[in-house]
Amino acid sequence: LHRRTHIIDGERPMNALKLSGSFSLGEVHSWIGYCIPEVPDKCPSGETITMFFQSTFLDTQLECNYRQGSVEFKSDNISTISILKDVITKLATQKKIALNITYELCEDSIPHSLRLIHPKLDEQLLLAKKVQLIDALKELSMHEPNLDFLSPEYKDIIQNAEKLQAAFKLQPCHLERLYG
Repeated sequence: LHRRTHIIDGERPMNALKLSGSFSLGEVHSWIGYCIPEVPDKCPSGETITMFFQSTFLDTQLECNYRQGSVEFKSDNISTISILKDVITKLATQKKIALNITYELCEDSIPHSLRLIHPKLDEQLLLAKKVQLIDALKELSMHEPNLDFLSPEYKDIIQNAEKLQAAFKLQPCHLERLYG
């Protein structure tokens, strides 16, 4: 759910996950590629690699800095850090690679992430409320030849009922992404 970008906002509150151990640059690159799309298959040349990503859903950011034996992830979303830690430790364990793991948690990242999530939750709640009104408004429209007395919002719900219902069917997926 991330896409590659070339710049990030350095003013955001960032959490950090640092992993070190006896792994190669190619190994850590493959771990990152397993977790995040748009990572090239071939490991870039250089001693230290830095890549930036942005969440396609929440607009949170992720910075990856890695080299042989060391990787650091920074993100304004603590869930991103947690998921990366879980997946990479699982991959390292499969290869019998011991990892030293350290965290730097930024408490300011929590209200920051909540501010990003809140409007999306409001949008999903509004969608659910509109869908609840569809049947009643359709029934009303069958019994009333003239719907001029309805508010523009209710008229819009009637006109876009199919689109609203289709979006509502996707809601569990959207909510899962929001709640993680």
